[in-house]
Amino acid sequence: MKVSNIISFLFMSGLGVVSAAASANEFYTLTLTGGVEDNVPRVRGNPDAAESGFVVANFMGGKFIQLGANHSVTLAADMSSTRYFSHPGFDRIGVSASAGYTYKMGFGAYAPRIGASFSLGKEEMDGLARDRRLVTSAAFFEKRLSSYLSFSAGLDYQVSRGDSLPDDWRLASFGYDPDNRLPATLFDDDSSSVFAELAYDLPNGMLVTGGYSRTDGFTVASTQTPNLHVYKLSRAIYTDPAWPDLWFGYRLPAIVDDWSLGLSIPVLRDSSIGIGGSWQDVDGPDDLYYDNRLVTISFIHNF
Repeated sequence: MKVSNIISFLFMSGLGVVSAAASANEFYTLTLTGGVEDNVPRVRGNPDAAESGFVVANFMGGKFIQLGANHSVTLAADMSSTRYFSHPGFDRIGVSASAGYTYKMGFGAYAPRIGASFSLGKEEMDGLARDRRLVTSAAFFEKRLSSYLSFSAGLDYQVSRGDSLPDDWRLASFGYDPDNRLPATLFDDDSSSVFAELAYDLPNGMLVTGGYSRTDGFTVASTQTPNLHVYKLSRAIYTDPAWPDLWFGYRLPAIVDDWSLGLSIPVLRDSSIGIGGSWQDVDGPDDLYYDNRLVTISFIHNF
């Protein structure tokens, strides 16, 4: 059964099971985003060639079920489409479904919450080498520290698996030992993350957020010509279908530090504008270091 079919089955089955719950609210959210990313293919040098503007359309729907005074469950599914202006080979379509449980440790607005979630996802890009299936589990903690300030933190573990790929004769042209060559699984790896966020409610209804995450996992970087140094440090290699001409993709172990700032501005009763920035430092093995910056503006409407 395809991942998209599994997601649909789990989501609809879950809605049916809880349809008789005493307190259940459906929610639907449309998010339209435009932005600029300065290192889409994770390359070093030639920053002008790596930068691209992009647009994202995302639709999420789900149901929030209050099981009691302190227990709640959230079921959700979402679809997204991303388009890059300068690097169309990195366009992608994603679908996912998730289930989460939250326990409120007491009563009142200042009682902390703990919870866990599980999700299945699928991303498809231009070429099988960058398609992947995702399974993510997470645990989190939330606490309102004052009438304006709240804190959340957690950890997650993600399993990423790509599709089976045929041999590519262009890899043999490297001249590397075929008996000791790397696998072609660019996205077959696992990663674990820790994250934290502070949110501050301004008196005028705006919300300011600041977050940090650290991921121990991998990155997929590209080079225009074969690179023996990168090859020796990689866990996988394959011709990169994201480029119209011949480039090579490498899966590298990496630590990724991500800092983010955001501002949410209400504009209508059920709509808001979001402005955000993200700074990513990707620390690969040896001297392989990449950075990436994103600036975005979004329109969010809740139905």
